[in-house]
Amino acid sequence: MNAQKVDHLLESLTLQSPLSLLLRVLCACSCSVIRLDEDAAAFSMERERIFPLIEKWGADIGIGEIPSLVPAADNESLRRMGREASVLCISREGAYVTTLGNVAFHPEEGVFPVWWEIPLPLVRFDGEKISCNREARERFGSHPFTPPVEEGEVPGEFFANSSSKNSATFVLRLLEGEFYTIEDVTEDVQRADEILWWASIGRALSDYLKETGTSVERVGNSRKIARDDIPCVWDGKTIGYLRIRADREKR
Repeated sequence: MNAQKVDHLLESLTLQSPLSLLLRVLCACSCSVIRLDEDAAAFSMERERIFPLIEKWGADIGIGEIPSLVPAADNESLRRMGREASVLCISREGAYVTTLGNVAFHPEEGVFPVWWEIPLPLVRFDGEKISCNREARERFGSHPFTPPVEEGEVPGEFFANSSSKNSATFVLRLLEGEFYTIEDVTEDVQRADEILWWASIGRALSDYLKETGTSVERVGNSRKIARDDIPCVWDGKTIGYLRIRADREKR
């Protein structure tokens, strides 16, 4: 294949391209190693490992799904291939060919535990790069949140905001090392914010009335209710009553 056609294939290759196109480009460029970056969180493996993936999952799955489908990447075996081995690198910025000698491996790069494919949304997060397993990507996309994360009150829990415009909130719960479960808690956070807002309104109004000489009393459901007591209702349930009395009513 001539250089012009190879360049055209490289330009058409993205992390969303199918494995069938990846295999075609690898053969056209005579590359023996594939390296994924950015959304795929720096993952490298030998070309031969693509064939079992195609046999099991089909040739139409996206390249970006490879890290979640391969339990572990053996970077030690890659290093033994020699510095001149050709590497096909793919990231959000595009695809290009380099040599293994130009690849700077990280100590833990591309290594995923055998339970990475369980049907629960999981992420690997080192404080900067994010990698999602297949379940997490199907639910939340390949880059669900934007660092940094905020540590919660419960040890091992961290909160993160969506990287999209939908203002979603996620909670990460530590499993081990850099691995977390991820859950969308947007509705819970919005509900908590609403409760806090109305509670603050009630407190501010109560303080204001007391400063103007009016008593404000909370009356439980078990107590005798006066005709002018104000029912306090939340989600259709009466949680108590509010009794307001001016000074002249008390005398």
